[in-house]
Amino acid sequence: MDSLMKMVAVALLVLWDVAQGNEDPCRYVAVGDSVTISLQRSADCVESSLTWKLNSTDIFRRKQHVRLGKDSDVTSDGSLQLVDLQRHKSGEYKAELYNAGGMICGKATETLCVIERVSKPSVTYTCSKDSVTLTCNGEESDIKWSFNRLSMEGEFKKTVTVPGRPDHNVNYSCTAWDTVSEETSDELTIRCPVLLSMKVNQDVREGGEVSILCNSTPTADQYIFRTPRSKHPVLVNADGEFRLQEVTKDDGGLYTCQPRWTHGLYDDANVTVQLRVLPNEGSGGVTPRVASGTENRLLLLATHCWLLLYLLALTD
Repeated sequence: MDSLMKMVAVALLVLWDVAQGNEDPCRYVAVGDSVTISLQRSADCVESSLTWKLNSTDIFRRKQHVRLGKDSDVTSDGSLQLVDLQRHKSGEYKAELYNAGGMICGKATETLCVIERVSKPSVTYTCSKDSVTLTCNGEESDIKWSFNRLSMEGEFKKTVTVPGRPDHNVNYSCTAWDTVSEETSDELTIRCPVLLSMKVNQDVREGGEVSILCNSTPTADQYIFRTPRSKHPVLVNADGEFRLQEVTKDDGGLYTCQPRWTHGLYDDANVTVQLRVLPNEGSGGVTPRVASGTENRLLLLATHCWLLLYLLALTD
């Protein structure tokens, strides 16, 4: 029976060790934190001596009075108090409490891992033809992204790519975090340049037809035209062509084009062009010119001069 009990005890210890091996032994704390490591003691334990060790080195000893450390290092029940922890204080902490009979009546074992707090990250971005790449800059840590303070699902890498050009109402931020701390960057609004061009493909006269072309890089899903005659904006498909038929003089003026993407406007990107409507050409012929009174008198004087010269010539 004794042999069986010993075998069971050994088996339980092995299972305990295996279970412990599957868990992280560390209790993670941040640099500068304060923690208390609890001492587990029996209810009837009367202290004779207490020792705390860090990695097998005594850091506190008390037997009738404190021999190593100071009174404030432990609580009234013998638990260890650690303040303003630094990385070199990482390690295994152990305590043994003995009664007057030399028997252990209290124990503690805990491994502390003191790690730096994460630093506040920053967000930068680069613009390409069809997208924007955001980068979370900071120390190595886990990353999560947000826009307008809402989590971007599935985005945990240092860089994310946003298609097209985001709306100026969207603010991006990233959060760096670890087991003991987290820091969030300042919010950032993306301001990428949009290359725009707009042109009229030909001169136009009243009654004719004209096309106004608008193009952007990156290519927009739609274009919004504002015209001299319409109080409301006109939506044009991705080809960016706005056509006018049977043009009148009232169609002349300033035309504005603004690109639009499915996720919103890029609100300060626009381009303008001036449309000049020429009057319609006549049906042919020359309109006679009406002379002024002064011109008539000069013409009469010239006629008289020629007549006088002619008469003198006949006299000779």
